[in-house]
Amino acid sequence: MKNLIAAIAIALALAGPALSQHVGVRPSDPQPIQVTSHPQTATVQILSTGGTTFTASGEQSAGFPTPPPKESLGDAARRLRAEHAKEPKSDMLYTNQ
Repeated sequence: MKNLIAAIAIALALAGPALSQHVGVRPSDPQPIQVTSHPQTATVQILSTGGTTFTASGEQSAGFPTPPPKESLGDAARRLRAEHAKEPKSDMLYTNQ
């Protein structure tokens, strides 16, 4: 009898939070957030051909790519490899045995 009462108590304790998840569920529809200090700068326009185009004005956000670097990636790698070759090396080599 004690085991039955304990099992019912545990079931009620676990069922309460599980059933309460249905209350206050947010809708899955996207809700755009408009920050008053940062006005919206991009607009969507429907073209007559059926496609869409995006136009924007103002500063670029952090998500847009930056201009390419002045030094190419290959040149930077060669320069760093040459600097690494000039550095002094260790006299002892450790091997894990």
